[in-house]
Amino acid sequence: RCYYFAVRSLINIGGLNEPHTVFEITFQMTNFFIGVFVFSSLIGQMRDVIGAATAAQTYFRASMDGCVAYMNTYTIPKLVQNRVRTWYNYTWDSQGMLDESELLDKMPLVMRVAIAVDINLATFQKIALFQGCDQQMLVDMLLRLKSIIYLPGDFVVKKG
Repeated sequence: RCYYFAVRSLINIGGLNEPHTVFEITFQMTNFFIGVFVFSSLIGQMRDVIGAATAAQTYFRASMDGCVAYMNTYTIPKLVQNRVRTWYNYTWDSQGMLDESELLDKMPLVMRVAIAVDINLATFQKIALFQGCDQQMLVDMLLRLKSIIYLPGDFVVKKG
């Protein structure tokens, strides 16, 4: 009985009928423990769901913080630091990831081909230089393409 009252006080469940037999005490204690176990499992599951939902954002913040710490360590000029921060934010806002090649490298070749063809083949076929080229050559070129984001004001090609 003392153990029952200690558990009931610890769990803070009140308003129940007092148990009189050993079976009733055992039954209520079992119910208390099952309830606490289920409640703690639900809380743990919610924590895992929230953690998984923010994992990408946490990765982005860690990458950006590491880059900023590196730039501060080597006293990179503020103008360059601001451009790097702008690139990080723009890349994250536009793509939702920092490095799509990391994602694509984990996929089998067949899936990479399907994605590359789906995204870029129509654009390649509109370019006069590539019209009439072998389809396999275009697919091979598409697999070697890398996505690069340039900020406004960056030079993509510079004459001379």
